Amino acid sequence: MTPNELRLFEILKTDEGTGSIHFGHRRMLVMDADAMGFLRKELIESLGIDRARRSFPSCLSPCSSY
Repeated sequence: MTPNELRLFEILKTDEGTGSIHFGHRRMLVMDADAMGFLRKELIESLGIDRARRSFPSCLSPCSSY
């Protein structure tokens, strides 16, 4: 499938009964970017940058800005 053939609303499904969102067959979470930034800042201030990176490496990578 090429990007031109991709139809977002055909693969993005919601279940109003459970309140879940699925992208393809995987359950997804929608998170506010400001909330994630606040969480990141709090983790760094609470744990220190090195310990926070070890605990959450994908959201605290060295190329991320503080």
